[in-house]
Amino acid sequence: MSGDAADIGGKSAGPVVPVGLARRQAVDRLLALDATGALTTSHVRLVADGAGVSLRTVWRWLAAARAEGRVDALPRGRFTVTAEVHARLVLWCGNAAAVHRELQAEAALFSYSYRQVVCSAE
Repeated sequence: MSGDAADIGGKSAGPVVPVGLARRQAVDRLLALDATGALTTSHVRLVADGAGVSLRTVWRWLAAARAEGRVDALPRGRFTVTAEVHARLVLWCGNAAAVHRELQAEAALFSYSYRQVVCSAE
């Protein structure tokens, strides 16, 4: 990107627009170009540079739009702090790593005891 406005002192200034917005707008335009047979790698590279993502990422966006009809990223599952987790955080003075270890140990114990019950029932 040498010589570009986004190239400051040899370092990229980052994406020109937020990635989510860039993705929606760019994928729509690239699909329109593709429908007319005018889509080139140069178009995809321009979008990748403008959004601050790799060329491969933009190709994946296009593949998802073609195959699944979606132009947005898949929603991610979110962790919810339940009353039980909150109580454990209080008990551990906010130490999330300790709460995580405790929950993992309980899950492993539950998984082991569940396998014991299921296997012995067969």
